[in-house]
This record gives sequence, structure tokens and C-alpha cells, in this order.
Amino acid sequence: MQVMGINTHTGSLTHQSGGGYLKGHIDFCALECYGAEYHMWNQNGTNNGTKAEICPYMASDLRTYLTTTVYNALPSELKAVIVDKYAYIEGRYSASGQLKDSGNYFNKRNLGKVWAPTEYEVFGSTIYGTESRSEGQAVQYPLFRSQGGRNLLGCSDDGSGICGSISWWTASVAYNSSENCIYVHDWGYACIDCADCEFYVPLCFRIAQA
Repeated sequence: MQVMGINTHTGSLTHQSGGGYLKGHIDFCALECYGAEYHMWNQNGTNNGTKAEICPYMASDLRTYLTTTVYNALPSELKAVIVDKYAYIEGRYSASGQLKDSGNYFNKRNLGKVWAPTEYEVFGSTIYGTESRSEGQAVQYPLFRSQGGRNLLGCSDDGSGICGSISWWTASVAYNSSENCIYVHDWGYACIDCADCEFYVPLCFRIAQA
């Protein structure tokens, strides 16, 4: 594991459940993405939310995979200490049809105990996301800032160790498109591809004071 940031959101109401303030915390990211397999952002090929959940990431197969398969694979000792991450994230849904841009960001959601960082948290700017809408109230994690705006993660290759830099999904969706999502290219820059394309999945979690 590697530390993404220490107390990056301390004192924030945004990043805590209910009305309390977030206390001391450390956010971690695995050196290797989870497993040796690719995964789709959304099997239905869209980057929109749904009527029941307007936030694309919350309605995505990526989040489901992280909060079930990946979370369930963690050691019980780790599950006992990690906490849910709350954040304001983008919303993109209309009953009249698929949208190509996110319409708002004032959506406080529980991302879960295992999550993917947003484009802004990795690169510190909006590159392919909807300007001002996909940022929420995010900050760039110090780990990615020290790596020139990104970090090149590896993947687990049949248990033998790091297999080299790989492309991995973020939690953000692309502007001017109803199907593209944002990923970190194995060369380190932001890139986009269709939601039903397959890339690796990062493993991030938070440990915080009660």
C-alpha cells in the first residue's frame, strides 16, 4: 500500500456522514490494482446515472465491483478499521434521454469503504470531465501531485509481483459524451474510453479517527 494523503479533508462536513466533521484520517491506494483482470466501468455502455441514482459512479458496475468483490477479498483485520468515504460527486441523468454532460455536483454520497479516485483527485484539474461539475469539492491527493499529477500503478500478474504500469479507471465520466469514462493511461496521462471497455481497477480505502 501507499499513502495518498494524510488529513487531506480534516474538518470537512462534505467528507463525513451526517452533520459531524471528519477527524484525522489517512487515505491509501494499493501499489497494484486489484487482481490480474480488467473490468468494465458500466456493462450497459453508458456514463449516465439512473432514475433511482442520478450519480453515474454510484450507479456504475465499477462501484458495485469495488464495494462487493474487492471489499470482500480484503483481510478481516483491514475491514475492521476502514471507514466509508463521503464526497460530493457529479450527477448526470434525464428521463428524456442520455445526457452528454453532468448537470450538477451538489450530490453528497457514500462512495463506500473501497473506492476509485476521481479525475480531479488524481490530476488536480478537470481535463475530460464536465468543467466545474465533475470536481465537486475534491482536492488533488499529495501522492499524485508528487508524481507530476498522477501515479503509475502496477497490476498483479499471477502472484509473481508487479507486471508493469497499467491503465486504470477513475470514478469520473467524460464531457460531451454519453458513453465515455475517464481512466489513467499506463503512460500516466488522463484518457477516455467507452464505459463497456475494460481497464484495471484501483484499490483505495480510508482509515480515520472515530
